[in-house]
Amino acid sequence: MIEEIRLFSAVVTAIVLEAAPFLLVGSLISAIFEVYFSQDKLKQYCPTGAIPGVLLGLVAGMAIPTCECGVVPITRRLLKKGVPAHIGITYMLSAPVINPVVLISTYIAFNSSPSMVLGRVVLVAVPAIFIGITVSRLDPQLLVRSEKDKHNSHHHDHNHEHEHCHDHCCDHHGTDSNPKPVQVL
Repeated sequence: MIEEIRLFSAVVTAIVLEAAPFLLVGSLISAIFEVYFSQDKLKQYCPTGAIPGVLLGLVAGMAIPTCECGVVPITRRLLKKGVPAHIGITYMLSAPVINPVVLISTYIAFNSSPSMVLGRVVLVAVPAIFIGITVSRLDPQLLVRSEKDKHNSHHHDHNHEHEHCHDHCCDHHGTDSNPKPVQVL
């Protein structure tokens, strides 16, 4: 039992130490966008069309080495600053899987096989582009929770004149009466 606890502790520590630098990089990049890039400046650099925007998100994902942990604060910050949804989402989907660090690791892990690297890029880029184009008409603010939503995620008025259950999963007939919008980040 003690050996299992030691092993568990070692694995948890290793995972935290492995993820921490990438989360730090993501947080630092997010802070750079917040402090040094105004909303107007960011919008100035964003292409207006969906295809060029998706390609920008894909290239940014390939260029900036961030993992799944680090990409979330960056994408959230970009969307809050008004970067179009298709750019942010394409970046978020591509960055953790086809950034330079991952591509070099794939190349080394698969005996210097360029076909494995190319396969990885294609299998991530195609869906990321498709999803980016799909969300191109969404308002980026719909994808990010506001500060108010974070603090009051389950607040509403209970003073009403009609009778109903308060478990918020169904109305009197067993159907969903108040669906909540899905929030990505």
